[in-house]
Amino acid sequence: MKRRFKDPANGEYLLEKHASTPELWQAPLTQELSESGAASDPELATAAQELMALLDTAGSRAGKYVVSVSVSIRKSRDRACQRAAWPY
Repeated sequence: MKRRFKDPANGEYLLEKHASTPELWQAPLTQELSESGAASDPELATAAQELMALLDTAGSRAGKYVVSVSVSIRKSRDRACQRAAWPY
């Protein structure tokens, strides 16, 4: 996963901080994962599911953990402005 971060040093830092205080570091880690494209990587989601199955087999089988891949599409600012502009 570390190789997926835009800035691996920052990603590693965020992972370490999240491990010690998840509620504080969830948002910055989520943002970094989203910006790097890791949040939409199906291979990474599969690896996460396999890891959870190894760490907590019963919980994994019971559906305790949900790993999902999301894809977000960002419109370019210019394109959005063009759509919003009134034709003169």
